[in-house]
Amino acid sequence: MILLYLFLISIILLIPFILNTHRKHIEYKINLNKNCLLARYPLLFITGHQTPFYFSRYWNAIPKYLSEHGYEVIEVGRPFWMTDKKYLKKIKKFLASTNKSFHMIGDLSIIQLLIELSQDPMANKSLQSLNVATHSLDSSFIPYPIQNVPIGFHKESSSSQFKIFEEANDFCFKLHNFVSRGHQRSEASLLGLPYSKKTVEYIDYLKMAQGLAEKDFQTKGCSETRLT
Repeated sequence: MILLYLFLISIILLIPFILNTHRKHIEYKINLNKNCLLARYPLLFITGHQTPFYFSRYWNAIPKYLSEHGYEVIEVGRPFWMTDKKYLKKIKKFLASTNKSFHMIGDLSIIQLLIELSQDPMANKSLQSLNVATHSLDSSFIPYPIQNVPIGFHKESSSSQFKIFEEANDFCFKLHNFVSRGHQRSEASLLGLPYSKKTVEYIDYLKMAQGLAEKDFQTKGCSETRLT
């Protein structure tokens, strides 16, 4: 009986590992939009809370999508076993190691980490903006100076080729949220899931990047702004 339990546990853990590994190595065609205003400062994506059910390539093809449009995109990765406290130290160390300024982007699963960064004077020297992607138009629950970035929910019908893969990913993501106690729930569609095509298009993230570029353009030639 013990061997049976161990076998079942190994299968439960193996399936998410296979799905995450497969998701990491998928190559997608990018639909490009013309005449994008490029941001003056790089877009810095930080990795949200991870579990054995959802890890690796946290933002999926979103950073690549923006990079293909000409934006400078950087991701600060983390292994799924790294605590938020250690990850916060890693981000601060990264910011201290460069002379660049960034537009930082995260999700609600690490909103507390974003709040702590907004209150750190040293980190603020490297941050032009702090942004959190949500599905809500209401910004009242997002503490200043963090900016809410509303991302529309786009659910496309899946082809039979992707149906099983998509449903398996969706199930693993629900398990990921279930075991992520102490963190706000992530939204799969905010992170580029589910995959229903070989071609990806994240228009709302492109609008976000262009909005940040417009702010950069407005402040160009003036004294540089920082979070306060």
